[in-house]
Amino acid sequence: MNLVALDFSTVRRGVCVSAGSGKEAVVTTTDRAAGPLGLIQSALIEAGLQLEEIDALAVGLGPGSYTGIRSSIAIAQGFQLGRIVKLSGISSADVIAHSAAIEGEFAVVIDAQRGEFYCATYRRTNDVVDQTSELRILSPDEIDRLKCPIIGPEQRGITLFPDPGRLAQMAREQAAFVEGHRLEPIYLRPPEFKKAPPPRQID
Repeated sequence: MNLVALDFSTVRRGVCVSAGSGKEAVVTTTDRAAGPLGLIQSALIEAGLQLEEIDALAVGLGPGSYTGIRSSIAIAQGFQLGRIVKLSGISSADVIAHSAAIEGEFAVVIDAQRGEFYCATYRRTNDVVDQTSELRILSPDEIDRLKCPIIGPEQRGITLFPDPGRLAQMAREQAAFVEGHRLEPIYLRPPEFKKAPPPRQID
């Protein structure tokens, strides 16, 4: 199975093309001007595959950047509409946790905006990672009171971004494929949109 994994939930967007042959190509960038389709094309070229050869897409569902997560989901949904492919959605916090080389308990912390943070705790024992608390929103003071190592894309503790290569591996292992309309961003609160004021009337 040839698989494309996308995680656009942080400032470092990443794409992995994982070929059934075992070859893997990973492309990441922090350049906001770089288009997501261009990243995918670069990874395909590096892996030596054509878009028509892709059988599945895996998407990092966040939490994190609302725009980034929605764009990766839209790409996956559009791809499934155009071709018969499998889709998988996986928590970006879980991807970070499974990438961490830490034994024992640790916390994954991700910026939730508004001066708050998403946080979930995990425990690694003999290469097995288990989630020990649900994802929740905490204040900076609550984060500072945590009694375990902190990892994540923020500059608190150990900096670690979602790895698209790990996302691809987890999608292969879990094989939990869904229809495109079932892919939903992971958020603990609805996004806020401010309605623009009416245009000024000039007499």
